[in-house]
Amino acid sequence: MKKLLLITSAAVATLAAATSAFAEDAYIESAGVTGMDTEYHLKPTSRIELDFQLTELEQTNAARLFGTDYNASALKTGCSIYISNQYLVYGFIANGSWSTLWMKDSGGNYILHDTDRHLAVFDFPGRRDRYETAGSVTASGNDPLAGKYKDESTGTLALFANKTATGFDKPAKVRIFGMKIYESDELVHDFQPCVTDGLAGFRDSVTGKFIAGGTKPNSFTAGGDYPTYESPYVATPSDNNAYYIDTEYQASANTCFMLDCAPLGTWTSGMSAWYLFYGYGSKPFSGYISGQGYGTQNLSAWDTGVVPLADLEPGVRRTFALDNFNQKSFALVAGTTNGTVKTISASTESHPANTITVKIASSFRGDNNYVPMKVYGCKIYESGELVRDFEPYVRDGYPGLRDKLTGLFVTYPQNKKREAAAVLSAGGEGLLVEADPYIEGSGANGPYIVTDYKPCGNTRAEIDFAQTSFDTAVTHYPFSIHGGGDNFLFAIYAFTNGRWGNICQDNSAVWTHDVSKSPTQTLARVRLILDAKNSKYIAADAGVTNAIYTIDKGTRTGSNRATHYLPIFATHDFAAASRMPMKLYSFKIYEDDVLVRDYVPAVSNGVAGLQDQLPGGKFLAPATGAFTYGGAFPVEASQDKQKLSARQTATLTASAPGATSYRWLKNGEPIEGGANGTLTVAWRKPKSNPTDGYQAVARYTSDGLTAESKPSAAVTIENLPLGTIFSVR
Repeated sequence: MKKLLLITSAAVATLAAATSAFAEDAYIESAGVTGMDTEYHLKPTSRIELDFQLTELEQTNAARLFGTDYNASALKTGCSIYISNQYLVYGFIANGSWSTLWMKDSGGNYILHDTDRHLAVFDFPGRRDRYETAGSVTASGNDPLAGKYKDESTGTLALFANKTATGFDKPAKVRIFGMKIYESDELVHDFQPCVTDGLAGFRDSVTGKFIAGGTKPNSFTAGGDYPTYESPYVATPSDNNAYYIDTEYQASANTCFMLDCAPLGTWTSGMSAWYLFYGYGSKPFSGYISGQGYGTQNLSAWDTGVVPLADLEPGVRRTFALDNFNQKSFALVAGTTNGTVKTISASTESHPANTITVKIASSFRGDNNYVPMKVYGCKIYESGELVRDFEPYVRDGYPGLRDKLTGLFVTYPQNKKREAAAVLSAGGEGLLVEADPYIEGSGANGPYIVTDYKPCGNTRAEIDFAQTSFDTAVTHYPFSIHGGGDNFLFAIYAFTNGRWGNICQDNSAVWTHDVSKSPTQTLARVRLILDAKNSKYIAADAGVTNAIYTIDKGTRTGSNRATHYLPIFATHDFAAASRMPMKLYSFKIYEDDVLVRDYVPAVSNGVAGLQDQLPGGKFLAPATGAFTYGGAFPVEASQDKQKLSARQTATLTASAPGATSYRWLKNGEPIEGGANGTLTVAWRKPKSNPTDGYQAVARYTSDGLTAESKPSAAVTIENLPLGTIFSVR
């Protein structure tokens, strides 16, 4: 958001009026269909400045350029500016009724409206109005309101129309270049034209909030040099393959599911309903789009109410909600409610425990009910409490959603399709991209590492990795000791039937683990744990355990170790065909729950391998071949001087394997320069703190996405004082 607000001056609507709109000035133009809600309540201290230009002279129904509280029954602070016959008129409430103020020039003549650009000012605390053309005051009035404004407006102020209790009234055909609202001469809102997520509207440079066109958002267009902003998103494809994102969440009788998305396809009559989200069981939970609008299927039946949508044009961002807790469903555009419908009561029925988890963008069945869409986020509440807050995310090249509360990462279910990275796409400004450091082996005939560790009966090994390809003809091994007369079998393997297997037994035992009950292999990043001490095999993702299996370790005791050192990317006999094609992020080994090896990707003397982070830990280079490395490796920063005298400079240098550029922090705040890894800093006059800390951040760009490393350890620069100068006279 901060980036968006720093827009160029040409894009900010100037309030210096001109006889015609300058081509470079941004504006939003209304088709005269509806309005935009600013969500601002007028106060006795409010001053409004509207920069506008009519697009048509002949407008009926006293079209409002802005307004609120029209025909309010009690005395409130309400006003508008509107077109009547050939004139522009200020309207306001006085003594509980609506009054008009016809604008006149200094000679007492009424001001005719035109298609020139003007500035209209309505000043409650100053008790005056002003109307400008080309920067010159055309009309003004002193104390037109007679000081009668004492309360806040009941309704909120609208642009392009008047805001009533039921919606928008008397919309105008007009271009608006901007609106500023002051309270006691303090700027509280500055609405500037902007196109956000494909919608033409206004962004408030004071609060950052974006407003758009209510129930009919496509009734507005943008012109001039307007800024654009695309929120981070993950997009599902348009082909009919029922691709969806599984939230891994089961709905209940108290669930509120809110999906922030923009459907991209074009709905035509005769099509099946579009399922925006779907959790199916004996009591389904779903939201869909049909020809009538937004509807829900909840509990045992279809809800009878449908939220009407003014259009089904592709690309309109809305929030669709099904709220069992409050028994309603609704749809929003830029915070404006399209409509609310009461859902089937959830007080007497419940979604059973076997309900399938809620999917986004399709039904569970794989039919043509899929929805190509951009997903901007998803929130899930349980009994009014936020339990999931999903945001667009890219993890190791795989687009999906990440829950800010638990860290859970969800994407297209890998057990059905293995090409999620190609199927889903991601984009937008500020998209979160995670790319931890990794080393990658190619598999057959590729590199492998032999550790300096022999497993025993109390060993627990945790491998964090991503398989990079599948081969159903060969069993591959992320790590393995087995066979060959070894006295201890300890292995995780990718079996030929597409599942992950494990073995942790005596050499004399057969491989009795039921592979059919193991986790399905995946191209997504996973963590597999083989725990000999507790006879467990665990599959986990993003810190969430997906499955736990009991394994048989035979009679192996903790003191008896394997004959061979444990290899990674291979078996102990290093068979070329069985080497594992994968990216390795970390490998941890515990004995009796104490960490004894902590291997992470590292580069030493230009060689990619693993570094044991424990004190005295060794660097492990590949036994054969070479690994490729990637992700956001830790960055190191150094300096040629630690102390600077007046007029001196110091050169800071950043280094990280594979980095495409760098950025720097000074005392925790971003600074300019040093993109190539070299930053020159100059002495500054020391004040209360003479020392500055500098940190480097490495940037990595791949496939159009940018990831960043964590900041380096700080290097410090001390700025020495000039010294004391004595002057003798």
